[in-house]
Amino acid sequence: MKVELEDLIENLDGFSDEHLYALIGGSVEAASASPQSGHTLAKRGRKFLEHFLAKFRDAICEKDGLRDQVRKIGGVQAQKAMIPIVTAWIIARGGSGMEIGQVVAIYLAILITRSGLDACCDEQKRTK
Repeated sequence: MKVELEDLIENLDGFSDEHLYALIGGSVEAASASPQSGHTLAKRGRKFLEHFLAKFRDAICEKDGLRDQVRKIGGVQAQKAMIPIVTAWIIARGGSGMEIGQVVAIYLAILITRSGLDACCDEQKRTK
């Protein structure tokens, strides 16, 4: 049975942030096969997202970057419509030293869109 991207996003979008962080943590730390608590996995997932954002924040926030592309969508459905765009953007940049599969890219995209790209770029201003 083929799972459509929209269906997968719809299902995953119902997960809590903590659950998504734990899924990311479990995915990126799969090499360490020993059982981990959900809290430990979520902590690893948060760290991975922070690392990802640190690496790609400039590309997200620059003129004509991801944030500007997403702003063109607008409207009531903007957040839902953003998730596939952000997912594709993440996958396209995954070759930059970070191996990110489609499902992990969806987890990241959901978390990024929930917090908002403006918040991501505001964080960039605070850290410079």
